[in-house]
Amino acid sequence: MKKNYLSKLNLKSLINVSPLTAFCSLLIISANLLQFSLKPSGFSQGDSWAYGYGSIRNWSNLSFTGEALRKWPIVLINTTLASPTLQTMFQFLFSIVAWCSLIWVLSKYLDNQLSTVLITILAISPQVLSWNSVHLSESYAISTGIMTLSIFFRKYKESKTLVFLPFLLFVFLNTKPSNFIAFLLLSPILSLYIIKKWRNINITWVIILFLIVFYTFLLTVNQSKEKLQTDGAGISYAAAQSVAVISNVNPLTNQIYSELKNNRELQCLGHFNKSSPIALTELLKYKCQASQFWLDREFQRWYLGFNIRNLDYPVKLTVTTILAGNSPFSMYGGNISILPSEASQLFFGDRNFALRLSDQSSEIIPIDSISILSPLVFWLVLFVFIHSRNQLSNARKFDQVRSKYVMSISLSLFLYGLTLLVVSAVSIPNEWFRQSIVGQISIFVSCILLLSNASKKYFKSFN
Repeated sequence: MKKNYLSKLNLKSLINVSPLTAFCSLLIISANLLQFSLKPSGFSQGDSWAYGYGSIRNWSNLSFTGEALRKWPIVLINTTLASPTLQTMFQFLFSIVAWCSLIWVLSKYLDNQLSTVLITILAISPQVLSWNSVHLSESYAISTGIMTLSIFFRKYKESKTLVFLPFLLFVFLNTKPSNFIAFLLLSPILSLYIIKKWRNINITWVIILFLIVFYTFLLTVNQSKEKLQTDGAGISYAAAQSVAVISNVNPLTNQIYSELKNNRELQCLGHFNKSSPIALTELLKYKCQASQFWLDREFQRWYLGFNIRNLDYPVKLTVTTILAGNSPFSMYGGNISILPSEASQLFFGDRNFALRLSDQSSEIIPIDSISILSPLVFWLVLFVFIHSRNQLSNARKFDQVRSKYVMSISLSLFLYGLTLLVVSAVSIPNEWFRQSIVGQISIFVSCILLLSNASKKYFKSFN
């Protein structure tokens, strides 16, 4: 009897889906299938092997205590599947379910077609869609983040979906170290806000969240100690991140060099601000062991103090990340779009130069003929404008509880995306597009939520 009831309930929910939501779902499915057909085995990058990509099951890449180059959730999936085509297919299926779930839930909760259209355009933009073909962490980071958000907006009696929330949050935090760092930085503010809003907090969820954070912290610390090479002379993950900061791929490396040039442990590296990451890595591996030890153990603490002393430095890097990350010079694999390029340009732009991994990569920028299209700046300004007006205007009220919930979620998502952009910009100041894509999507979705909520308020006021 219960089974029959659930079947009727699911059938009823399918029938009640608006034609627009159904059409947008078909667009998402079609775009993903087309992108998958471009290269079913996916596109491999330099460290795809560390995520378990390929047909060989190398279980040594998997560690449940973090003693591996990459954290275990993605590695476990790829190693279990052990087929490039299956690994790629799983990324696409997960992405389809995540984005379709979000537009279905929001179509019910917001009762606004604007969010459905804008989120669909975002989901099938080449700058988002193409990550499902690339075997790095970005596809899973995006999909788990979107799926987590959709659970927050579920307003049906099937509260059983909440049991997936801890797992999705755990996977999301363990796809990229920057995801976890941004979460930690924002946790105190969000905790105070939650305590203020919901005084009767379920202690079980608090314990679960604490365990997730503690375990993720353990994995992150252990991962930072792992060697990036297997020839016995590799540098650690932490040292490699330091190299990205002090080498010429950082456009502000001269500012770093001005304070570190007299550091005794780094004298062996010479004018490291003029050197590429590859050149510095070779020196650290075979010649400058003292420098490697200092970068591994002391640099992160020094770098934190440097950012505090020189606040212009993180600001400049964040601006660079917003501009360069939102206007990728190239993708990480082939891509197909079923929308006109103008549609994708609602969210992403382009530029006429690239910072390459060469001896002069941080210096050659065509200032005289520079051209950058960065719609993210528009969305940032739009969010601040709409949110400030919502805060100041209390005269018009409708469905107040639902509206405040949307505003709370959108603000949290916006702050997280912005924090993630800053963390990504400062921790690894290169590969702007890849490092910032999760933060950008967080900001875009938060803006869409707020815009949809505000537009609904506006039209309701005339009824």
